[in-house]
Amino acid sequence: MQARLGFAAGYFAKGDPAPAYLKRAVRLLPTDPQLWYSLGLTQQRAGQPEEALASWKRSLELSPEQLRLILSQSAAIPPAALSAKLLPDDPQVLVQSANLLYPDTVAQAAPRRVLLLRAFQPHQDATLKPLRAVAISEAGDELGEADAVDRMWTRLLNTDPTDAVLHNGAAEFYERNERYTEAIKHLNWLSDYNVLYSRINERLRVARHGAQLQDIIFGK
Repeated sequence: MQARLGFAAGYFAKGDPAPAYLKRAVRLLPTDPQLWYSLGLTQQRAGQPEEALASWKRSLELSPEQLRLILSQSAAIPPAALSAKLLPDDPQVLVQSANLLYPDTVAQAAPRRVLLLRAFQPHQDATLKPLRAVAISEAGDELGEADAVDRMWTRLLNTDPTDAVLHNGAAEFYERNERYTEAIKHLNWLSDYNVLYSRINERLRVARHGAQLQDIIFGK
């Protein structure tokens, strides 16, 4: 009810400003990311940009579902302020934001680096969730931190050698870096356990071909 009143507040001759209704709504449902997004939207329209950023950040902390919409409202904000005021400490959100806002990895390398550096920060965390590790791996590759990423995958897979997301993330990292022998090990694991990742057989074929070429070229 409070949320509906907030959206309709502009039509009332008397009554509270729209953000007031949405604030009541989020107090009732504080874990609803859509309500936090809506509160931020009304705050922005009411000339409260700082409050809007704080509400949108809370929405993203709960779920990345509204990320594309939130970024479309915030694209003019400099990357350092965007990172500090809007984006949560979630490597997935940070990497996705870099890709959405600054898709040109060459011409937009500087603003991308601001977000990717923050995404890479928790790479030594022993309790990383697998999907966050995948995002960190992507960030680390672009930042030239391949050795640190390699150590991260080794550490995480030693801790949990049966996690398919970890094996696939490690395989993607080694494929990107043309380290085909290491990629094959993880792709074989995924194939042997019939894990439902697309293109495993095709990726295996490409990796084996790449490894053969490297043997010929480098005489291994």
